[in-house]
Amino acid sequence: MRTLHDETPKTPDGSPKLQTLHDKNLRTLKGRAKLQYIWDYYKLPLALFGILLYVLIYILYQHFTYKECVLYTALVNVNAGETLTEGLSSGFLDYINISPAQNKLELYTGLYLTDDDRNAYHQYTYASRMKILGLIDGELLDVVLMNQEAFDAFSQNGYLHDLAEILPQADESLYETVRPDLIANLIILEDNAVEHQLDASIPYEAVTEEHYYGIDLSRTQLISAAGFAEPVYLGIIANTPRLDSAAAYIRYLFAENIEQERTIFPARAPDTHAAAIRHISTASLSRTDFLPIYSHPRTTGSPVNHDRHKHAWRWISYR
Repeated sequence: MRTLHDETPKTPDGSPKLQTLHDKNLRTLKGRAKLQYIWDYYKLPLALFGILLYVLIYILYQHFTYKECVLYTALVNVNAGETLTEGLSSGFLDYINISPAQNKLELYTGLYLTDDDRNAYHQYTYASRMKILGLIDGELLDVVLMNQEAFDAFSQNGYLHDLAEILPQADESLYETVRPDLIANLIILEDNAVEHQLDASIPYEAVTEEHYYGIDLSRTQLISAAGFAEPVYLGIIANTPRLDSAAAYIRYLFAENIEQERTIFPARAPDTHAAAIRHISTASLSRTDFLPIYSHPRTTGSPVNHDRHKHAWRWISYR
């Protein structure tokens, strides 16, 4: 009688030698079975390879598509159409003659600041406020185009440069061009807004300074062509690291005015040495009362409404 021999390969110590599926069956497996085998035995190496491939593709993509941001701008309480948006962004890149393939201007839109709960955009105020504060803290906001209400908020909380001080240093000829368009506003140095809100019987008091924080853009072609019902003001954020680019942006907006005004007529320069410090009290003021009038080359005789400054827009600041 014939004896069957075990043909299983043996190791030197006599124990059975297990053949792996890789050695014996991988070449014979087909379709889903082969895929299942690869997944079961090689999932970790495949996962690591996938992660490395993703990182490599991401680095290459960032390298070849990265654009240097030359300026960060924002529209606050200003709704711009497609033509104006393009003029305020890509038009500037063309003006300074740099490639849009490697450079960009960041234009934030859809930002609204208002304390009027009847305003249609009041519901966006909180999100806009948080975004603006984050951008300022991260030095990702250089120039703001805004209406009067937003201009008051930025000015009173000390977020804007005094343009009568910095523009002569950045570009003397540009300063001479826009000097008639400079707009003054107040910065609140100290007030008792919290005490006044807690107890209405305590009169609101504030110590303020007046500086030239904005430029009226009504004379510029882009803004005048947009047909806004109220003035649009430009301000430069106080902590911007891109002051030269901000000055170039103002020059771009006033480019046609500069070409037309070959001869700049002398005008009374604003007082840049020291701003008048005033003490404001509401003890005897009603809603229709006004603060003392401040003069300006373009706003001489315009009263400053106390009600606009009473609450100091402290809701925009956590300082």
